[in-house]
Amino acid sequence: MSGLLARFLIGLLFATLFSGSAQAQAEPLLRLQAQGQERLSLQPYLQIWVDASASQGPEEAQRQVFRPMQMGDQHPGYSGSAFWLRLQVHNPGPQPLVRHLLMEPARLEEVALYRPQAEGGWRVARAGTSRPFDERELALRESAFIIALAPGQTQTLLLRVASRSSVALEPTLWDPHALQNHQPGGLWLDGLLVGVALILMLLTLMMSRVLREPAALYIAAHVLLAILYESSMRGTSFMILWPTATDWATRSLGSLGGLAVLCQWLAVRRLLHLRRRQPRLHLVLGLLAFFSLLSLGLCLFGDYRLGTVSNSVLNSAMLLGLLLACVQAARSGQRLAWAWLLALATQALGMLPRYLGLLGLRPHGLLSDYAPPLMMELGCLLVLIALMRRFHEQHQRYERGLEAAVAERTQALAQATRHAQASDAAKGRLLGYIGHDLRAPLASVVHVAREMQAGEDLEGDRRAIERSGLLLLDMIDELQRFAKAPESSAALEILPAPVYLHGLLHETVEQARGLARSAGCHIELRLAEELPCVLELDAKRLRQVLFNLLSNATKFSRDSAIVLNAECLGKDRLQIRVSDQGRGIAPEDLPWLFEPFVRAQSSAHLPGQGLGLSIARQMVQAMGGDIRVHSQLGLGSEFTFDLPLLPASEDEVLWPPLLRQAPIAEGQTALVLDPCDAAREALVERLSLAGFDCLQAADLQEALAFEEAVDLLIVEPEALPGATVQALSKLRHRHSRMRVLCCSRRLPPYPDAFWLCKPVQEQDWWAALAQSG
Repeated sequence: MSGLLARFLIGLLFATLFSGSAQAQAEPLLRLQAQGQERLSLQPYLQIWVDASASQGPEEAQRQVFRPMQMGDQHPGYSGSAFWLRLQVHNPGPQPLVRHLLMEPARLEEVALYRPQAEGGWRVARAGTSRPFDERELALRESAFIIALAPGQTQTLLLRVASRSSVALEPTLWDPHALQNHQPGGLWLDGLLVGVALILMLLTLMMSRVLREPAALYIAAHVLLAILYESSMRGTSFMILWPTATDWATRSLGSLGGLAVLCQWLAVRRLLHLRRRQPRLHLVLGLLAFFSLLSLGLCLFGDYRLGTVSNSVLNSAMLLGLLLACVQAARSGQRLAWAWLLALATQALGMLPRYLGLLGLRPHGLLSDYAPPLMMELGCLLVLIALMRRFHEQHQRYERGLEAAVAERTQALAQATRHAQASDAAKGRLLGYIGHDLRAPLASVVHVAREMQAGEDLEGDRRAIERSGLLLLDMIDELQRFAKAPESSAALEILPAPVYLHGLLHETVEQARGLARSAGCHIELRLAEELPCVLELDAKRLRQVLFNLLSNATKFSRDSAIVLNAECLGKDRLQIRVSDQGRGIAPEDLPWLFEPFVRAQSSAHLPGQGLGLSIARQMVQAMGGDIRVHSQLGLGSEFTFDLPLLPASEDEVLWPPLLRQAPIAEGQTALVLDPCDAAREALVERLSLAGFDCLQAADLQEALAFEEAVDLLIVEPEALPGATVQALSKLRHRHSRMRVLCCSRRLPPYPDAFWLCKPVQEQDWWAALAQSG
């Protein structure tokens, strides 16, 4: 009895286990209802089998062992396999039912639905981008099929999915009326995104025309390609733009996306000046762009799956590189970099759900479809706002400049009115100053003419120059005698501006050498090492003061040295001394030395009216300084004056204009190596007038990067690190035929024809170019 009971319990246990196993292997059955199933996710009701060779048909697939579909099976990502899904549906009601099977996402290439027929075999309906759009059962962006069930009918469906693009398996079953109401919303949202993109493109094209900035065209191209890419991802482009281009419908996904990223790189590269400001990162991004072009070639003409996978990796690396470039540009003070940084960050945030879906790490959804275009358009809008803001700031600066010019003109008119009212009182002083300042350069012209060697061709011209100069000197003496009138209260106009101090002093000394040679003297210029190269002062007034002092020294010296010495006096004063070894000044004449039209008895026989030192003192005082003299009879004199020391930026110095001449270097290439942007632009303009094709470099690293042959190097020695000779040898090794001209803001100890002081005067410039040739 106990044995029978034991056998009965064991049999019951096996029956229970077998029944549970049978239930576990039973296929899930989807029971349809007439109401309440507007949209139904099919994942719990599906079974899956993966055809690794992607070559089996429905008969072979039906004989395989399917397993229940899990959540992880919905996103295989990039795969060369074919995925078979099996679904059993049953209509338990008394009325026929019609449902629409929707297979998302729209980018899938091959989607086929197999339904068994009563007489045997299978009835197949195909969709996906591998078939022309008009062959679909339902004219929807996604692959869709009609499922019709009679009352009480049960049907087994086989769904085959394969694609060169990233695979996602998210089938849903829709009530036809619900699907009809749902579809217009997606199309309306797509149209809204396209409309916003077109508006952004129009604004960008208008800005490119107004600002004359080619980078705006790259931004417009990026927006166009990006919105086409997004429309292709959602099937809109296949439905509207290329409904029969079945192969291009798949290849357009990777191609348009890659081209959009390249256009964005070109825009960032130009607007943030990556080639000049970040050369190493620019090189890395250039290599990424080159490999992106290779992967685009695969997407267009070769293995699309390999091309689009590599393109996704390269696009991600490019986006990270652009973010790094924007961070570095923002740290260096480029305001536009902040807008690009925000734009790229929002774009990366928007693309994150898409990339995760393509890699099979998250389900496909609204974020995957609409976050990328929304974030792209938002980022583009941020950049356009930044560009418009920069244009607005430039326009405001222009308006302020106009207002300042109008105010300056108004002030000048008021001052001119006051000067006109006081012209009778000021004419003596004005005419006296003009006469005195004209006398010295004319006397230099006369002495130069006298020193010219006589010859049959030049003798007539030489005498004409001398006679004309003497005649003008006589007229100036008459003008000064006429100008002896009561002093006026008219104030000198001082216009300080940034100037090259070394070049100004060198030019003034060269101008006075003619007078010095006539007296058998020579002028030495001595500059302290700590003397700033660029100061803010009135160059015209300082030149007049120095020329008066130098001409005064040559007048009272014979066969001796005249020294002009410039140095810093503390941290806030500039001190200049002019010393000679002439006859000196008597102590009783020192109190009257700076008074106008007053001369010492010992110099009464010399030409002049006693205005030079008076003019010099008034100009020095007007510039905020003071002048003094130390002299001993028979030992010479020393005039010392000091001015405020106001260092200025080299970028603000205005260079003198040049007259256009016939080109002397057509077809030759010149390289300007100077750390100052304004100086480089001025030198390039002058070289262009001479016929050179110009290259620019801010440092030796940039100069060595040029591959073109260079015929002439214009170099600022301070741009060369370390020893100048060693740095130049690197460039000479690269360009064997290269000639060198130094154009420096500092005066060398022994200047020659191949060393020019900024800003170079016209006659010195053309002479140096001629000698260098």
